[in-house]
Amino acid sequence: MQARLTESQRPVLIPTEVVLREQANVEVLPNKDKAIGTFTLYVTSHRLIFVDGANGFYVPFHYYHSHKTSGGLLRSSRIELTITNQGTLPQFVVELARMEERPPPVAPHLPGSYLFKFRAEGRDATVEQIEVALRQQAWVKSIMPVHKEKKPKETSGYGVGSIKKNIKEDAKQTDTTLSAGFRDLRSLFDNSRELAELAGKLKQVDESKDPELIEIKNTMASLGFTSGVTKESSGNNFHVQLAREICDYIRPHLEENGGVLPMLDAYCMYNRARGGDLISPNDMKRACDLMEGLRLPIQVKSLPSGVIIMQLGGESVERLISLTVEKVNSKEHLSAKELGEELGINALIAKQCLVEAESRGILCRDQGIQGLHFYLNILPKIST
Repeated sequence: MQARLTESQRPVLIPTEVVLREQANVEVLPNKDKAIGTFTLYVTSHRLIFVDGANGFYVPFHYYHSHKTSGGLLRSSRIELTITNQGTLPQFVVELARMEERPPPVAPHLPGSYLFKFRAEGRDATVEQIEVALRQQAWVKSIMPVHKEKKPKETSGYGVGSIKKNIKEDAKQTDTTLSAGFRDLRSLFDNSRELAELAGKLKQVDESKDPELIEIKNTMASLGFTSGVTKESSGNNFHVQLAREICDYIRPHLEENGGVLPMLDAYCMYNRARGGDLISPNDMKRACDLMEGLRLPIQVKSLPSGVIIMQLGGESVERLISLTVEKVNSKEHLSAKELGEELGINALIAKQCLVEAESRGILCRDQGIQGLHFYLNILPKIST
């Protein structure tokens, strides 16, 4: 079954799905026959996803029958997966089609078995996570959002008196709900440090010995304490997968900020989303350095001032500089703050665009009582 991928070539997860492990360099042989390629394997709570560049497919645990391991000193480590339930569709596939208002796909005809050859270490850890997913059986649970039905209001009496009574009851119910909500929120804030520490400790627990761990991690994710790509789950492929995940997360923020963000801002945003599992600045830099080689839509660039930025595509900065000149020309003069508001970009980036346009002789500056403002440089026109 074909897997949907993001632009950074990571699988698009369905609601409630959790990635348990990522394993690079896994060769796949349907029916133990000819290999169809070498993939990055994602073990999730619902399926096995195989990604090779811009292509991917998945095998839902719905079709799982059994598995066994083999291999030794003279042979590569292997997992053989036997398939069952042919001709049927997993529940989450049907529900996902319903949520997207499209007809469900035709039930696939899968090979009777798959052989997975591991070109590097990681087979045993992969098997452990497969067994965790099999115990949880998350794929048999509904992914449809739960809508609570509103109870109909009981109306008694007529006229102004009845209306005033209903308004008073509604106000009382609202006060009760808000009070309970603020108590819960205060409790969450009071325990935020403990929750963050717990999020870090959960990474170290052996999931094969704790079948309730996935449910706990899902609950913590709903509170904003999530764990992204880790060295434990990705191994030697950590920085490659980190680069792809950063790209997926930062891209919407770039689109909202004119296509450019200071790398420091991007680092803070991404770490805030990870919660208790922070990455180091060095890991961020190493991952970003790989983006161009991976042909991801985000590039890292150093401006002449020394500020390192992340930009969407290769011409985001040049486009912003052109827009900067247009805005200054139309407004006669602008400060960095005013330009940032005009273009909807970070004030630091706005200042860098103004300074860069000045260095090219297009703009000139005036430091006055009202601060630093930039004007269109008319001297080249006068000299000609």
